[in-house]
Amino acid sequence: MKWTPITEGLPKKGGDYLISTDWGSVLIKSFSKNLRSVDRHDFKEKKSGWYSYDSEYGYYEWHNVVAWMPLPKPYKAERSDEE
Repeated sequence: MKWTPITEGLPKKGGDYLISTDWGSVLIKSFSKNLRSVDRHDFKEKKSGWYSYDSEYGYYEWHNVVAWMPLPKPYKAERSDEE
């Protein structure tokens, strides 16, 4: 897997991704092709974007994403033949 700069495109489908921010942090954030479908009260426009949720303030959009990549597959222990 490699980083995809925002200038080269956005994910083709919604979900959780690793993002890199303009201040150098790497975080897991969600992406939607239609933020309004996530929450029509917090997102007034029908547009794609990165978002997060806070239990006190609700959904909010992330504007400082510079690159993204899919999450790696979860760890799965290898089975030994001796089991």
